Amino acid sequence: MSKNERVMVFSTIVLEEIGKFQGINFEWKKYIDQIILPDVINFKYRNQAEEDPSFKQIIPYVIIEFDGKILHYTRGKRSGEKRLVSKESIGIGGHVCDDDDSLFHNKSTHMWEIYKTAVAREVFEEINIDSNYQEKIIAVINDDSNSVGEVHFGIVHLWRLETPSVTKREQQITQLDFLDSKDLLKRINSLESWSAICAENLNTILNY
Repeated sequence: MSKNERVMVFSTIVLEEIGKFQGINFEWKKYIDQIILPDVINFKYRNQAEEDPSFKQIIPYVIIEFDGKILHYTRGKRSGEKRLVSKESIGIGGHVCDDDDSLFHNKSTHMWEIYKTAVAREVFEEINIDSNYQEKIIAVINDDSNSVGEVHFGIVHLWRLETPSVTKREQQITQLDFLDSKDLLKRINSLESWSAICAENLNTILNY
């Protein structure tokens, strides 16, 4: 994604009005219902949004599971977010940009449809999945403990695969494999912050 593309954002004031939190929150519906709205959502140039904590960029964050194990990878040097290069991750996803809006002929299309289109686009740009799967939203993430987190807001999805048939498409994806919760916790210090938060709450996540 180009730094000149416009990405989906909302005002941090809205998050404070709903109830600002640190970490993961499984009461996701009350946040999404009040954020993914035409009069709340804006699109800002990414290079501006990355430096402006008065707005949160909305990031779909898809955790992929098979047989109790979670898809894990390392972000290579070609990662779009340079602050996360070489970090390990269990989340696939990225920004929602205004190009996703252009997929619809009707510009009044609900913001939720634009968001859902972006989720699938982000996942299938980065990896191939040759399996049936079930998907659901399970949580939201807000992490103001670092410069990346303070300008992003995550919507956590869980995709449950019928077979572990996953291969990478993007060069930024390296060392792709499925790990159980014990192995992930051993690597907690190598995980990017959102992945570490999810790994620490994996029992709750997998019970959804």
